[in-house]
Amino acid sequence: MVHGDTEHPIEVEMTVGGRARKFVIPFDGFPAVRLLRDDGSLVDLERGDVWWPKGASYTRIDVDADSELAGIKRLLEGFLLIDGGLIRQPGSVENYARLGLLTRRLNKRVLELVREKFEPEAEGLTYAPVGGGYHLMLQTAETAVRVDDLGDGARAALLAAMLALAHRLTVLPLEEPELHMHPAGLYTYLRFLLKLAREVGFQVIASTHSVELVQIARALSMELGVESSVLYLERAGF
Repeated sequence: MVHGDTEHPIEVEMTVGGRARKFVIPFDGFPAVRLLRDDGSLVDLERGDVWWPKGASYTRIDVDADSELAGIKRLLEGFLLIDGGLIRQPGSVENYARLGLLTRRLNKRVLELVREKFEPEAEGLTYAPVGGGYHLMLQTAETAVRVDDLGDGARAALLAAMLALAHRLTVLPLEEPELHMHPAGLYTYLRFLLKLAREVGFQVIASTHSVELVQIARALSMELGVESSVLYLERAGF
C-alpha cells in the first residue's frame, strides 16, 4: 500500500503454522480482516463469507468446521493491540475487563504489578459511584483513587495488565510502551507481560524508539528464558 492510499486494501503477510499467509484489510466499509487464499478468494473468517476473484461469485462456508481456517481464526481473535488511544479510554478498558477480573480473581495479579514500582500503598481494586457512574478505584489504607487520576505510567501499566489478563491472547502488539514510564516502572511492566506471555503462550511485539526498552527487554528475555529478537525498520523514500 502506498502511503495515504485508501483506494487499495492493506495487505499483511505473516507466518501461521509454519506457512506464509496473506491477509487483506479492505476500505469498503466492512472492517473484517480477510484471508487471501492461493486460489485468489477472500475469506471473512468471522462471518464465513467468501469472495471469488473479479467478483465472479459469492459463497458462505462454515469456518469452524475447517480445522485450518478455525486455527487461523483463533489466532486472529487473540490479537490485542494496546496503543495510546486505548490507554486514554480507561472506561472502555474497565468495562471490557471487569467481569474477568472479578470472577477469576485476576485483580490480585494486577495489584502485585501496581504495588511493586508504581503505588506501593495499593491494597485493592473496587468499583465505586462517582459523578453518576461507577468507576474503577485503587484503594489504599487511607483513601481510594480513581484509576483515571493515577500517574500516566501507573495508569498505563494497570490498564494494560487488566486487558492482558482478561483477554485470551495469542499476540500482544504494544505501541511504544516506554511512554510516560520511568526505567524501574518500565522494567516491572515488561517483566509482568513477559512472565504472563511465557505462562499463557502468547507473543509480544513492541514498537519503540527507545534503546533502553530494547536493552531491558533483551535482559528480561534472558532472565525469564523466553525467545526474543530485535528488528530495525527504516522508512523508504516516497
